[in-house]
Formats: sequence, C-alpha cells, structure tokens
Amino acid sequence: TGDAINGLTAYIFHRGSKRDLNEKANYWHFFADALISLCVVFAGFIINFTNWVILDPLVSIFAAVFILFESWRVLCHAFSLVTNGVPDNISENEVEKYLLSFPEIEKINDVHIWALSTTEVAISAHLQCNRPADYMK
Repeated sequence: TGDAINGLTAYIFHRGSKRDLNEKANYWHFFADALISLCVVFAGFIINFTNWVILDPLVSIFAAVFILFESWRVLCHAFSLVTNGVPDNISENEVEKYLLSFPEIEKINDVHIWALSTTEVAISAHLQCNRPADYMK
C-alpha cells in the first residue's frame, strides 16, 4: 500500500513539477520512493526463487545513483535560483532582440534577468531611447 500511496502522490505532484521547484523536488522524492520500493520487492522475489543474492547490492546501487542524479538536478536548479541566475527557459539574447524590436529603443546598455521564485521572473534593463525627452514626463 505504501508504494501505491507514493505512486499516487508522485502523480499528483507531477503536474506542477514542470513549473515549480518545490513540486519538482516532491515529485522526485515520491517517485523514487515508489520506484525503489518496487525494485526491492521484485529483487526480493527473484532472490527468493533463484538465490541470486547479488541483486540486493545492485538494487541498492541503482537506488543510490538514481537518487543522487535527480537530487543533483534539483540542487543545481535551487542554486541557480538562490544566486539569481537567468532561468533556464529564458534566453537573454531573445529578450534583448525583443526589446530592440521597439522602434523607440536605440540601444540596450545593461540587462539583468533573474528568478524571483520558481514561477516568477524579473528583468531590469537600461535602455537608450532615440528621443529620451518623450519618456521623461
């Protein structure tokens, strides 16, 4: 029953795991719990019938590598968020190209893009306009 609950919980968190880091971490936690528990049960059955005891450490190594890999990805995302890195889904070049598409903007002197949270992004830009007096009212 624990596997079913972990699987169901992972399914619930999966929808939000694409946009929110907390939900992503929760999703991977519950998904890993369910997957590893199933692997342990299957390995137990196989060991019971075949006496292949080598499966026990192999499943443990698989579990450790899986958890390490997914934890590392969440940790890197969290580090980028904490250090005000540009979010992965935003191209600074595309933002600059978009801003320069406005006829009033002559030049971009400075752009900073950072995540306020896992779902909100901020931008600060120093834009040079072709007629600055029009914007100083």
